Amino acid sequence: MRVCDLEFDRVRRLTTPSSPAAPPPNTNPAPNCHTVWKYYCRDNFGWREYSEPVVRLIEEAGGRGLKEVRFITLQNHYILNIREGFQQNAVFGFRRQIKKRPLFLSSMVLTPHLQ
Repeated sequence: MRVCDLEFDRVRRLTTPSSPAAPPPNTNPAPNCHTVWKYYCRDNFGWREYSEPVVRLIEEAGGRGLKEVRFITLQNHYILNIREGFQQNAVFGFRRQIKKRPLFLSSMVLTPHLQ
């Protein structure tokens, strides 16, 4: 993933607890100051973000200490290995790299909540 923006170049990492669940769409996660995680899978065209239902499965499995989670999209069955960081097609065995990244919150959003 490559970002070319001055605001991203001055990013500070803020260590906060993970959120128990991702916030609903169109809400501001900053007031809680929990880390919201985004999950991505690398395909032939670059990195694509997982849909919200798959993210919930990943978060729940990780919270229970599971090594992997299985899910179906359209006609494909996948095994997602959380610990080793790959998604595998359950039928063909093809693997793709996955990444977990914190949601970027701009300094304008965080300023009122910083001490």
